[in-house]
Amino acid sequence: MTDPNAALETVKQAAWLKRPAVRAVYELLDGDLGHVRAVGGIVRNTILGRPHWRCGYGQYLHARRCDEAGRNSGHQGSAHRN
Repeated sequence: MTDPNAALETVKQAAWLKRPAVRAVYELLDGDLGHVRAVGGIVRNTILGRPHWRCGYGQYLHARRCDEAGRNSGHQGSAHRN
């Protein structure tokens, strides 16, 4: 798939985006307002039609907000692998 609009639509319609655990993270971090986005392998694999297992998140909120909500806000860096 090389059409960026088709790729975006594929990700928007992905079944994993409707999972309760994913929705909970989006609600917690105001994802519907664009403050958090799915990133990494799950997005790539969805576009390519490949299997995927876990969702990574990129967020624009201050780390303290995550900490107050009881979520780890630590940077995963090179330790994060799919």
